Amino acid sequence: MKVVRLALVLTLALMIMPPTTVAQTLEQLWQQGETAQAQKKYPEAERIWRQIIQIDPNSAVAFSNLCAALFRQNKLDEALIFCQKALALDPKLPETYNNLGNVLSDQKKLTEAEEMYRRALALDDKYVNAYNNLGIVLSFYAFKLH
Repeated sequence: MKVVRLALVLTLALMIMPPTTVAQTLEQLWQQGETAQAQKKYPEAERIWRQIIQIDPNSAVAFSNLCAALFRQNKLDEALIFCQKALALDPKLPETYNNLGNVLSDQKKLTEAEEMYRRALALDDKYVNAYNNLGIVLSFYAFKLH
């Protein structure tokens, strides 16, 4: 009888818990974060990346993804901090340099942004987004000259 009651209580608890509470494994959270980011649900993505960082505070990729989610919400100062944390954990992630370049570009720090895109390309010379972003920054220079 106690086992049946326990099963009933657990079932009810799972039914009333929010879905994100149920999906607590790191792998599930990663999937949720990537999905939210892809669907442009940036506040949700931000919340999930923060959860992941609480579980795995040494994940440079999670910090970089949080930076990207914050950038998309125009939280540039905070995004800058998390990009820097990601680079401190792993200075060989081209995506982080690209994310940092995006933040710096929006802060009108074009020389610094250009340097970040070039660093991303030094790590991955096939990284299309970094080429695109570098081209945008360089076009700003050309526009300023005319």
